[in-house]
Amino acid sequence: MTYRGVALFGDPGIGKSTIGALLHELVPKSVQSEGADVLYRIAGLDAPPERFDELLEALRESNMRVKPSRVDAKRLFERVNEMYGDDAVARVIIAEDVGEEPLIVTGPRGLANARRFQDEGYCVVYLRAVESLAAQRLVERDGIPLDAAIEEVQLERKLFQNDEIEIMADVIVDLADKNSQDVAYELAPIIVNE
Repeated sequence: MTYRGVALFGDPGIGKSTIGALLHELVPKSVQSEGADVLYRIAGLDAPPERFDELLEALRESNMRVKPSRVDAKRLFERVNEMYGDDAVARVIIAEDVGEEPLIVTGPRGLANARRFQDEGYCVVYLRAVESLAAQRLVERDGIPLDAAIEEVQLERKLFQNDEIEIMADVIVDLADKNSQDVAYELAPIIVNE
């Protein structure tokens, strides 16, 4: 099957952005987009417009990015979903994908975003990690205590419906015995449609 690109989903801290960057190195004609960047750009607006088409225009005109805290980012994700629909992040990224190059999307979060990408011809990849591995990676990345990391993983799995994304994903990669580079090599043929 030929895909327009890939969208990487999975628990926080498991390496979605790292794998996306490695994929981009392996497929130099690809374009990389991060789901969080859409939220940072929306956070940088004085006030999010009421309509989605106005949001797209405002994002085109603004280069301002504000990185909210993890708690504020979750609130913003929920607000964006309420204002523009649960698939708003995917719709922004897809609307901005005007080239012929394959798109690598990392961390767009949420079942509705996964479905939108899949409906638009992207390969939805779910990066599977057991809770303890995901939590340990959060500890290493963010320097938070293990119990807080486990709580964060559980919260995000529920909030973003990761179990449902895993069920509907086109490709599932188990991270238990693979490093990020191995995963990137495994996914590269999908992007170049081999």
